[in-house]
Amino acid sequence: MPFLNLLLRSLFGFVIGILPIALVLSVLLAAVSALPLVVVIWPVTLSGIALYVLVAFLRWHARKRQQRRQQP
Repeated sequence: MPFLNLLLRSLFGFVIGILPIALVLSVLLAAVSALPLVVVIWPVTLSGIALYVLVAFLRWHARKRQQRRQQP
């Protein structure tokens, strides 16, 4: 559950950081390509979500390793 807790605590950072970037990229890609906006927006948004989960997991894992190192 600590990983889920970290994920939920940093959800605000995700909404502020990754989601707008994913939306801007998807709009740009849709404007350049002939594909509809929905076809472009979903892969970019899902990639952003996957990146967010990966970064949160790596931060959690690093914190766990550091806690194990500090224990006698």
